[in-house]
Amino acid sequence: MNCNPPEQSVIAPHKIIGGSQNGKYFALVWELPSIKLLHQTEIHSSEKEAIEEAKNWISSNATSQDSN
Repeated sequence: MNCNPPEQSVIAPHKIIGGSQNGKYFALVWELPSIKLLHQTEIHSSEKEAIEEAKNWISSNATSQDSN
């Protein structure tokens, strides 16, 4: 079966997954490989805007430092 998944973007070590509910769009930022939810964007009128907000959030808030 061929399904079209929501837009996804990987900014190592993060994964952005866009989604929608009732015609409103948002994006989730996940930390990899722990699969920990770090951030959910505000509601947007398009998935592209939500993905862009998530990318900006990663740039501003996430670090690539090891937690060792």
